[in-house]
Amino acid sequence: MEKIALVTSGFSTGKGGIASYSVDFVHAFQSSFIFIVITGDNYEKKKEDHFIVYNHNLRQLKSSNAKKLLEILEIEAPNIIINSNAILLSCITPFLSSNVKIISISHFVDSHIAKIAGFNYQYVNNIIALSTFGKLFIEKYYRILDKSKTSVVFNYGDKSSNMEFEIKKNREILKIVYPGGSDLAKKPEIVAKALIKLLKTNLNFEFYWLGNPLLVGNNLPFNNLKSICQIIPDDARVKKIGRVDRDLSKHILESTNIFLLPSIGEGCPISLIEAMSGGCISIISDAKHGSLDIIENNASGLIIPKNNSDALYHLLKEIILNHQKYFHIYDGSKLRFDLILEKSIWQNNMQLIFENSKSDIKRISSFNYLNFLIYRFKLHKILIYQYLYDKIINFKLLISFRLIYLKQRFIINKCL
Repeated sequence: MEKIALVTSGFSTGKGGIASYSVDFVHAFQSSFIFIVITGDNYEKKKEDHFIVYNHNLRQLKSSNAKKLLEILEIEAPNIIINSNAILLSCITPFLSSNVKIISISHFVDSHIAKIAGFNYQYVNNIIALSTFGKLFIEKYYRILDKSKTSVVFNYGDKSSNMEFEIKKNREILKIVYPGGSDLAKKPEIVAKALIKLLKTNLNFEFYWLGNPLLVGNNLPFNNLKSICQIIPDDARVKKIGRVDRDLSKHILESTNIFLLPSIGEGCPISLIEAMSGGCISIISDAKHGSLDIIENNASGLIIPKNNSDALYHLLKEIILNHQKYFHIYDGSKLRFDLILEKSIWQNNMQLIFENSKSDIKRISSFNYLNFLIYRFKLHKILIYQYLYDKIINFKLLISFRLIYLKQRFIINKCL
C-alpha cells in the first residue's frame, strides 16, 4: 500500500476550512493509503487515528527547521506528499526526492494561500485549485505556461439525511445561517448591515452567525469595539453568534433554509457544500471566486451583486415573505450536490491526479543552504507584500464596522 504524507497548516477542526479539508482528505483515503500527518498546529493524536502524527512548525523558515522537516520526510519515505498551506514545505520542495510526487493544494482563489501553493511550482507535480478562478490566478501570477500543471477539483461533502428536506419547505420560521465569523473575505459587514435592517422589521426568522466573532483590531489600545456581538442588536431572533464544534456546525448547515456567503473571495467553501447537501437556498455574491463554480443562479442558489447590503436585505425579506416561490432551489441545490460535490466524485478526480500528474519532475534532491536562502527571500518578499495589503483591507473593514457600531449607539441613545 502506498504512503501519503499530508503536510498541513492545521488539523484541529473548528478554526477554519483548511483543517476540515485535511481531516476529510485523510478520512476519504485512509482505506487506500497509509497516512502520515505533519501538522503546524498542536493537534494531538487520538486513539481512533490510524495514522502517525508529527507536530512541526511549518511557518518558521529557518534552515535548521527546514532540515528537520526534510529528515522526517526522508525517514517516512512517502510516495505522495500533499502540501496543504504549508509554507515551509513550499520552500524546501526543490530539495525533496525526484521519486516522490508532490501535490500542492490552493485553498483560496488568490491571496497568500494561493501564492504559497504555487511557489516553486517547477518542482511540483500538480497544483490543485478548488475553483476555475483559483486555477487562472495561479497560472497568471506565476506565469505558468503548461496548463496541465494545474487542475481544478471541487471540495466534497457527505450526503445528508433526507429527513429534514421536506420539513424545511413547510417551516413557518425560516433558519438563516451565515458561517463567515469576522473573516474579511466573507464580507461580514455586508451581512451585519442587512441583518440589522431585517431586525427592524416584524418578520419572524432564526439567525445563526457562526465563526470567530472577534473583529480585526480588537486588541488595539483604546479600541472598545471587540466583537460582532456589540454590533448586532440583542434580539430573540438571533439564536447564535460565535464558534461551534464541527458536528454542531454541520447539523446547523444541513438544516438551514437560507445560507448566506456573500464573499468576495473563496476557494471552494465546505460550509456551502455542507449546506447544499441538505438542500437549501444559498445566497452568494457575483465576485470572481469558487462559489460561482457551484451555484447556478435561480437554479441551485441565488447570486447578488458583491458588496451590496441592500440587495441582500431585500432578497432575504422577499424569501421570508414568499417562501414557496423559492421551493425549486431546494431541489436544485440537492441535485447540484449529487452531480459535482459528492464524495465519490472527489475521490475519483483526486485518484486520477495521483496517477496521471507529471512524473518527470527533476529536483535538486539534497539540501543546499544558498539555494534555500534564495527561495526563502523570494517567499518572504511575496508574503510581506501580501501582509501589508491585508493590513490595509483589515483597516478598511475595521472602519466600516466602527461606522455601523456608532450608528447603532446613536439610535439606542436617541431612543433613551
